[in-house]
Amino acid sequence: METEGARRRERADQSETAVVALGLRDPTVVDEALVLGLQEADFTAPHLRAMWEGMVLDRQKGVGPDEATVLERHESNVGRGRPFPDFGHLAATVTNLGRVPARRTNLETYVETLREFRARRMLLEAAQMSTALHQGGADAARMQEEMEEAILRVSSRTSGEGLVLASTMVERATVRAGRIRRGEEVDHHLTTGLRALDRVLKYHPGHYGLIAARPGMGKTQLALTLGRGIAERHGPVLFVSVEMGGESLSERMYSSSLSRVGDIHEQEHEARVSWDGVPMWMDHRAKSLSEVLSSIRIAKARHGIVAFVVDYLQKMRLPRRDSREQEIANASEALSSLCSSSGLCGLVLSQLNRGVDSRKDRRPMASDLRESGALEQDADSILFVYREVAYNRMAKEPAKVELILEKQRNGRAHVTVPARFSPGEGWFTDYAPPERGAARTWMDD
Repeated sequence: METEGARRRERADQSETAVVALGLRDPTVVDEALVLGLQEADFTAPHLRAMWEGMVLDRQKGVGPDEATVLERHESNVGRGRPFPDFGHLAATVTNLGRVPARRTNLETYVETLREFRARRMLLEAAQMSTALHQGGADAARMQEEMEEAILRVSSRTSGEGLVLASTMVERATVRAGRIRRGEEVDHHLTTGLRALDRVLKYHPGHYGLIAARPGMGKTQLALTLGRGIAERHGPVLFVSVEMGGESLSERMYSSSLSRVGDIHEQEHEARVSWDGVPMWMDHRAKSLSEVLSSIRIAKARHGIVAFVVDYLQKMRLPRRDSREQEIANASEALSSLCSSSGLCGLVLSQLNRGVDSRKDRRPMASDLRESGALEQDADSILFVYREVAYNRMAKEPAKVELILEKQRNGRAHVTVPARFSPGEGWFTDYAPPERGAARTWMDD
């Protein structure tokens, strides 16, 4: 009896034949398949892979492909150990492709079948490697690393979303802006409850935001504040604490929620009540990159999260690369891609390097991002957290925090937003000047 695996293999074989056949009949099929994310490695038959590679090169030059150009191009691919054993095989392949009953309307299905089958091949190869490592005496960490590598390779394969004229995109944006102004459509800008910050930093679905600071600045508390704010206003949020365990995270949330008004029993009651109805999910068990990515996907499928927070990037257990910088860059790319593909807003915390502590002005800069310049490139926004009191105990306003918006891909940047926070005394809140008549700032405009 034919197994499901064999049936999948047969469908994949039929699909790659169909794609190449369609490409011979209509050159624009090659362009569309590339937009859909088809890659040379998605083909398993060497002769079809070679033909597809040739078609792509022809399209890049603005010619073909057609039967004549295919026969001419693959003369060098004929011979022992090559995709085509002899010229007869090459000619027969081209002739047979012309008879394949493939339909242009099924192109997307063909491409998805090939991509899905390749993903299965990659995971099976990783399983085989893991088995070989087990038999060779490797430890569990090394075997897990191999599987994590495979999962990342599968999840990072690009996928096209179709080509659209620029004028069409602008027209859509203009129409949508008008509908939002008239109240006919909901603005998907995610607000956090920090009004001053919301005025300048526009979190939105698919946004990959970085929050970075030196230790002791309160970045975890800021992330909890922003995550809770989004959850209260827009829907479920997942908070992944790579750094803290369950008990530490619980204590942090409990102490932050105490009102400090009334006796301790009243405070504890208020702390519990303050979280009632807040759709914020916590995960303190995911520690590796693959576990974090999996946790986010599961939370989206089960709970419909609109955003996630990861605390923090450098604490994750990452697949090995040639350098620590490459490991961080790989993790950042994976998280950024997940935001883009899932439509989730991601807030990822990052550590800054020690160089900032040696400067006279210790306010962070983009060059202070620890271990990877790729972080600056991947992020849609970068928000630094700076507390003067962390360096100067005699600061005039010990509770004042500067939220420095270093980067925002599609909005205002190089802006400092004042906020208020005292460690152990609650959440981040909007800043209020200590006395009336204080100097005006951009917030008063």
